[in-house]
Amino acid sequence: MFEIQEVVSLNEELNSSLNKNQIALLKWIYLGLGINECREKFGDSGYLFSNMIAKYISSSSEYNISKKALQKIIEKGIDLEKVYKRSYFSKLPEFYYEHPIPVSIIREKLLLNNFDISQIANILSLSGPLVIILKEENNLLDKAKLKSKMPKEWKFGDNTFARYKKLGIEISNKKIKVSGSIIR
Repeated sequence: MFEIQEVVSLNEELNSSLNKNQIALLKWIYLGLGINECREKFGDSGYLFSNMIAKYISSSSEYNISKKALQKIIEKGIDLEKVYKRSYFSKLPEFYYEHPIPVSIIREKLLLNNFDISQIANILSLSGPLVIILKEENNLLDKAKLKSKMPKEWKFGDNTFARYKKLGIEISNKKIKVSGSIIR
């Protein structure tokens, strides 16, 4: 069902579009889906699987930024041309890291079928990267009960930012470059 050779043969294609962290985590997710106990969430495998998905999305080399967060970044004199540690904005009290599509939805999508590694990579690419938003924008998601779900009319493949759009949270066209340890 799940072949190591498929992972090995895909390396060249992946090397052009993903960083090394993403490749490693994609392989882990793919091979994890081949373990029945993982698919059935025995032990802590459901948690571990969700964590690997979250880490994959967090491992992007750049993050999206909401327009309000971008405004605050500019006010603080943060240089968008620099590369920041992935943990940098989590240490600033006004910012919050958000998964554009909640991890639980991505996990359920991946558990639906026996996807090949290219399909898994595509699903994950449609799900990220992280978005830096303001804490006040995060509170809007909580109040609207959209913290861990997408709007009812949304289906996988639709606008990744549908939750934000529904609440009037605009995503800028700017990104911030990040590196270093993946935080979760």
